Amino acid sequence: MKFKNIIIILLFLLITDKAYPGYYEDGIKYFSSKNYEKAKEMFLKSTEASDNGNSYYFLGEIEKNEGNFDKAEEYYKLSVNKIIIAKYRKLAYWNLIVIEEQKGKYNEMVIACRELWDAMKDEGAKKKVESLINKFLWTDNDEAKLLYNNGLDYKKKNVQDKAKEAFYEALRIDSYFLAPKFEIGLILFNENSTSQAISYFNDIIEKIPFYGDVHLLLGDIYFKNQSYGNSIEHLEKAIDYGFLDSKTKYSVMLKTGTSYYESGYPDKAQEKYLIASDMNKKAIEPLLMLSAIYIKGNNFDQAIPVLLKARELNKNNPEILFQLGSLYYKTDDFKYVQYFNLLFNKYYSSKESVPQKYLKAFTLLLKNFYDNKKYEEANKIFEFLPESQKTYDIDLISARSYHYTGKHEKAIEYFEKLSLNNDDKFLLCISYAKTGIVSKSKDILAGLLDQNGFLEKARSENAIKMIAAEIENEKLKKEEELKKAAEEEKRLFEEQKLKEETLKDEKPDIMQERSENGKEEDVILDSTADN
Repeated sequence: MKFKNIIIILLFLLITDKAYPGYYEDGIKYFSSKNYEKAKEMFLKSTEASDNGNSYYFLGEIEKNEGNFDKAEEYYKLSVNKIIIAKYRKLAYWNLIVIEEQKGKYNEMVIACRELWDAMKDEGAKKKVESLINKFLWTDNDEAKLLYNNGLDYKKKNVQDKAKEAFYEALRIDSYFLAPKFEIGLILFNENSTSQAISYFNDIIEKIPFYGDVHLLLGDIYFKNQSYGNSIEHLEKAIDYGFLDSKTKYSVMLKTGTSYYESGYPDKAQEKYLIASDMNKKAIEPLLMLSAIYIKGNNFDQAIPVLLKARELNKNNPEILFQLGSLYYKTDDFKYVQYFNLLFNKYYSSKESVPQKYLKAFTLLLKNFYDNKKYEEANKIFEFLPESQKTYDIDLISARSYHYTGKHEKAIEYFEKLSLNNDDKFLLCISYAKTGIVSKSKDILAGLLDQNGFLEKARSENAIKMIAAEIENEKLKKEEELKKAAEEEKRLFEEQKLKEETLKDEKPDIMQERSENGKEEDVILDSTADN
């Protein structure tokens, strides 16, 4: 850390020498001789040439010495955010702390103390805030203090009921005594009585708005309750006012980022996740959340590098594999197969329950394997999938895959469940034949041979070419029988027709004979009459 500070100071001096030669040095000379007017002029010139934190610090000193505390405060704030010598940074912070305390600006004072502690781990700054908070928490009532201390003793002995009773009694004596309210709030929080805990903690925050630990507790409660607007408010204040160790601060950044994300503020969420990722470079959670933000905004080119970085940290993390596979799939990049396959193999070899979204990835992988004739791999996924995922298309793909891998009983099982087109009926026909179910094979094939192309396909398929030949022979035989029947029918028809024609030809002679016979009878009758 010291080595880093030395480098910063050297860089600062190099910049100083080139950007504003002599201004800062002249300012120091005038300041030392208490010629504040000229010193101010030189320091201002040095800040115009470059962001010189040291010059801002001395400008703050001049304004403080002249009693212009508002202006001094402004310069001190500028100085600590620039490149500045460590000694001056610390002095600038302490001057800020004193000025803000004298003005009663406790919120700003606490922030300055926290920033000093973050930057330089100055324990004095931390103790300053603790002392101020204790001042607000405490009471002058001796009886209330005694009861409170009794409560603490019970708490140490883990006698929670007695502790709570003592704290309530202390509050009864002095309702403005905040220390027992804090303890009661903690007990209620640990008992999961969160709504009551919130009430007590809010009473404290109303009186001590810069109490970082209470804001942290409230932020956690609201976050767990998914009340993200409230969690943002208190987690942000915990960051501002709380003296958080690195682990806690990392956790707070994640929760704050998630609260912004869930509240519809992706830019703010991204800001928090970037900070969290920078704080813990081995953590994958902020990277996953960043990728989620990029994906939601269709910024796939940003999401993929973030996920690849996360995968370097944890190669077998299922969410990373899923997200990478999904992004490559969405961008028509066949790398998705690699990641979905890794994801599948992870769950295939374990007994873990599989999230629904991963099952959808497995169906995409199955279809790819089928399209690329990797039928064994496709069957492996199909057998792993729960029934709820087996749609018509998946069942059909699997039936075909079973067929192509010689698992004809399985193929038949799934083909028979489905409404099939002619090509799939042909596959089922072959599977029937190969499992010895010749009658069903023959029934299907008989219905297909009249369709274009299936006769040739059947003749080239060993399993059914004999069945096809048998069907053809039966068909030819039937056709011959039909032909003979038609010919016989034709012969009978013609024979009948000939008879009818012959009968027709004989009919006039009979009629003539009958006519002549009639005339003779008439003559006989006439001669009889004459007699």
